[in-house]
Amino acid sequence: MDLSASYNQSANFTPSGGRVNGFNEPLASPSGKTREFGFTVTAFHDKLSLRVNWFQTDVQGQGFTPGVYGTTINNAILQIADLWGVEGNVNPQLVAMRNADIARLFSPLPANFRELYGWGIVGTAPNLAAAGRLNNLSGAGDTTDFTAKGTEIEVVYNPTRNWRVLMNVATQESVQTNSLPFLKKLIGLMTPAWDSLRDRARNFYPVGWQPGDPLTGVLTLGDWLDSNVLVPFATAVATEGSASAEQRKWRANLVTNYTFRQDSIFGGKLKGFGVGGAVRWQDKLGIGYPTTRNSNGGVTLDLAHPYYAPAEANFDAWVSYERKLWHDRINWKVQLNLRNVFADTDSIAIGVQPWGDASTVRLAPERRWYLTNTFSF
Repeated sequence: MDLSASYNQSANFTPSGGRVNGFNEPLASPSGKTREFGFTVTAFHDKLSLRVNWFQTDVQGQGFTPGVYGTTINNAILQIADLWGVEGNVNPQLVAMRNADIARLFSPLPANFRELYGWGIVGTAPNLAAAGRLNNLSGAGDTTDFTAKGTEIEVVYNPTRNWRVLMNVATQESVQTNSLPFLKKLIGLMTPAWDSLRDRARNFYPVGWQPGDPLTGVLTLGDWLDSNVLVPFATAVATEGSASAEQRKWRANLVTNYTFRQDSIFGGKLKGFGVGGAVRWQDKLGIGYPTTRNSNGGVTLDLAHPYYAPAEANFDAWVSYERKLWHDRINWKVQLNLRNVFADTDSIAIGVQPWGDASTVRLAPERRWYLTNTFSF
């Protein structure tokens, strides 16, 4: 019996020049560090080998820019200002009110925000137009930190020199922290302004509308923000600080192969042939959460009861034949592999509606055949 132990520590970073946030402030390059340790035991003259390894990886500043980031800057600020700025084309009586609304909308932002994105209104009513502007700054985005911890166990067993068995099991959890620091800051800055403008029409008012007239059948800024910014943002940060259900916690693989030789169970009749199989298993996968809306329009996610896609098991099999050619100078091996022996045709859910119905699906892995020939010199 032999015993060995190992320890490793490493640190690295990804040079990512040009990364900025939505205010054109530079972002540091993502960096990380990993620590792992484990041991290996071999026994019975190396017929049995057991390897156990633990690891932890910490990453800071990883790029993380969900769709709500672009929606907040481009649609909830710039596009709204575009619409309000040209409303004088259809409602000239509202020019002063809309200009005041635009000033309020931009008031929490840095003084150079309009210049950064090239925002402006040109012309005079009824020919007002939004100037060409940027939807986003080059290299702009947001970040997150995360910690991944896991354990890996691998066993290799060779009962005879003809038969080989390998099994590995791994478990891993990732926890996301410090998610979307810029977007949190931006929404915090904008919320007082948005709240003061919630009852404004998000798009144009009806032609001839005057302040004080009833506002029916018109989408308000508040309703639009709830659906397109505040709810998606709450969803994006809801799992911060908890283990991600969107990662399969457990995985396991079992592989075995038997090669027939002169001394195998059938003697030399099947010499050169080999058969084998494998099982690949993955734990259930979180694909969404039950969602309810609060009385103030906010959203609450039930993190304790996520919706799961079921665990998956896939089976593979193969048969091979091997022999020497050309006066034993060349080793020829032909192998037929069948991947996903029990392939299923049912689609697999990868996204879910708040009430539990699938929103997005993917095709199940199909059955595949591979025939390979290998010549070794």
